[in-house]
Amino acid sequence: GFALAEGVEIVSQLTDRGLAPDDAAQALAFSFAIGSNYFLEIAKLRAARTVWASAVASFQPANADAAKMTIHARTSHWTKTIYDPYVNVLRSTTEAMAAAIGGADSLQVEPFDEPYHGPDEPASRLARNTQLILKQEAWLDRSVDAAGGSYYLEVLTDSLAREAWKLLQQIEAAGGFVRYTESGALESDIAKSRADRETAVATRRTAIVGTNQYPNLQERTLPEIERLDPAPRAACIFEEIRLRTERHAARTGHTPRFLLLEAGDVKMRKARSGFSANLFGCAGFEIQVGDAITGDPDAVVLCSSDAEYAALAPCVIRELRDAGKATPVIVAGNPADSIEQLKLAGVADFVHVRVNAAEILRAWQERLEVTSGEGGSRGTRADQGVRPTEVLE
Repeated sequence: GFALAEGVEIVSQLTDRGLAPDDAAQALAFSFAIGSNYFLEIAKLRAARTVWASAVASFQPANADAAKMTIHARTSHWTKTIYDPYVNVLRSTTEAMAAAIGGADSLQVEPFDEPYHGPDEPASRLARNTQLILKQEAWLDRSVDAAGGSYYLEVLTDSLAREAWKLLQQIEAAGGFVRYTESGALESDIAKSRADRETAVATRRTAIVGTNQYPNLQERTLPEIERLDPAPRAACIFEEIRLRTERHAARTGHTPRFLLLEAGDVKMRKARSGFSANLFGCAGFEIQVGDAITGDPDAVVLCSSDAEYAALAPCVIRELRDAGKATPVIVAGNPADSIEQLKLAGVADFVHVRVNAAEILRAWQERLEVTSGEGGSRGTRADQGVRPTEVLE
């Protein structure tokens, strides 16, 4: 909607200066970042072409071809990660396919290692070959509208087109794209969109494989980083947390170790042990799983069923205190009926699917005095600027 509103503004200014509507419209090309929501991205480009044709028609061009939209698509930087980076190859492939099927006229595929160092020749070649295979082997360029006739995509396209047209009319009613931007409304809309998306990532409602879900516990990325691209990416929230742990380990020689203590109901303890490993592994903490307290862990995560925590947690805490250890105990779950009782018994925290994972991990880094050793953080993403096409893709 914003891109089309800007296009209308440019065409309007050009026609006011005496350029024919046909020439003004055909002088424009649109660049869209393509995210990893496959069907939505296909529908996005199809909807953009539909709405642009309607917008250009209002200028009454002499030739109907003037309403054709020229689209340059690029794989999104926002979706890429520095952890488990080869997943970026899969992301770029689905994004490139969505762009081709959606009707892009030209395509740019970003090398998978772009976020953390200058792309080397193999990465660049892989990026080039991704689109060459889609063109020369999958023949995605030979269909006028490969998605045409799909009920789901047609409905999704129509829905997006209606919302984009509504937004375009809203901006026009506010005086056009320039006035809308100068009023601060555009910046406010983008900031809200970005905040909503970051919250979805922080709470893991939006999954990023290898970063905020299913991390590789043995992976160490710090030695591979030549630079960190300051452009905003969804994964930055968790990458900053994990890099902080890696820098702490490099400086002190110690990585905080979390013991996942399995007890009680077999089904529930295995499920919650897996959940806890997935959660704390996202921070780069060392994970140990066992049914007894061994060694000297930095924290113990009790994994059992809600009904058993009231009896189990005090026993675990007592065992640790009798051994002269102040090791904090965390409960994996949300036992609503016994939370206050467990807090009084000394339980330090509760982790479950409804928590803000990023906040929990940062809080435990603070508690365990995990610092990057750089005199502060690398800067929040709110300080790094924003590119509207990335946020609104």
